[in-house]
Amino acid sequence: MNIREDDLRSAVDRWLTDLFAPANVEATITQLVRADEQTQAERTIADTQARLTQAPNTDP
Repeated sequence: MNIREDDLRSAVDRWLTDLFAPANVEATITQLVRADEQTQAERTIADTQARLTQAPNTDP
């Protein structure tokens, strides 16, 4: 599938302009922070599970 860059660029520009418009910027930043927190939590869980799997005499 081929998409013309100029078609894609204008759609992305409109989307970003809307996301960071003064009326939306606070909600956008809140969503970005929450997404990062979720990612960090998932990494912590995966790391903990890996450690439990590698620990001797444990049954995860």
